[in-house]
Amino acid sequence: MKKIIALALAMALACSLASCGKPGGETSTDKSNLPSGAATSNPQTPSNAGSADSYPEKAIKMIIPYSAGGASDMGGRVIASCLPTYLPGATIVVENQAGGAAVPGTLAMATADPDGYTIGYNWYASYTLRPQIMETGYTMDDYKFICGITTQMNTLYVTADSPFQTFEDLISYMKEHPGELNYSCGAAGSFQQLICGSMLQATGTEAVEVPYEGARPSALAMMSGDVDFCLLETATCTAELSAGTVRPLASFESKRNEGAHPDCPTIGELGYSEVAEVATNRTILCVPAATDQAICDKLEAACEKLCQDENFLTLADNVDLVIEFVDGATVKEEIATCYDKLGELLGVM
Repeated sequence: MKKIIALALAMALACSLASCGKPGGETSTDKSNLPSGAATSNPQTPSNAGSADSYPEKAIKMIIPYSAGGASDMGGRVIASCLPTYLPGATIVVENQAGGAAVPGTLAMATADPDGYTIGYNWYASYTLRPQIMETGYTMDDYKFICGITTQMNTLYVTADSPFQTFEDLISYMKEHPGELNYSCGAAGSFQQLICGSMLQATGTEAVEVPYEGARPSALAMMSGDVDFCLLETATCTAELSAGTVRPLASFESKRNEGAHPDCPTIGELGYSEVAEVATNRTILCVPAATDQAICDKLEAACEKLCQDENFLTLADNVDLVIEFVDGATVKEEIATCYDKLGELLGVM
């Protein structure tokens, strides 16, 4: 099983929300899968587009390397809608660059002009996991990390009419019928794929993964019966949770998600604490490494204020985002630590 999981990971290459009711919260979507500037080299010096004192003076593009409509996209759009409140005069335009296990969109962040007008919204996994299992064209050193904003919540879902009422039901069936069930974790190479692989390893079970372009397509595949279960970011199935059309069997956090599904046990409570150890993930904002540090500081300060804004916190709660601000220095340290831990895990798989 360890070799199968490692091989699967190594082969992985392939709704706008309302604003906070304050000015400057426009977003738009470009679903192109081609990363702008992906074939260029990262400039070594900041652009002379303007000083940090006058920043921002034009629209800021936020690259989200995930498909529109998924939990990552929703989280990014809430931030893009509300952050301009603390960057007076700013407009943030969202550009989805989905596909390729988020690698093309992540690379586009590194190769953009380092003038502060292209920022990235991403997960730790793009820096801690993917560079270890595929050719990405970037490393964590190609970025300055502005801050961490949310902590990822992941949940194992089945449909409400599934015969599996509990996590134990699912595990028992997979033990008796190895390889019979299909599942999805979003795109190949996703962090959820690693978590699910760790879960299958810990429980001694087998199932067949079916990758899709993103989390939302995976959820829709489960709803249509194409896969038997999904392990996805919790917020991906917010609508289905509210409608009662999905059943959460296990969450992958240190404590229960009191907002989304308080009765759902954690994977640790179910006896698999080793799985929870690899499930830590944050969303971050980043810019190209050569970006003026004064601009980075300005963005970080705006984000810290945003994470105390009641309107933003309400919108975030509505889409099951768990807000936890950490500064850029902490993000850099955590990413480096997580990179090493995941390297150790992949080495024994």
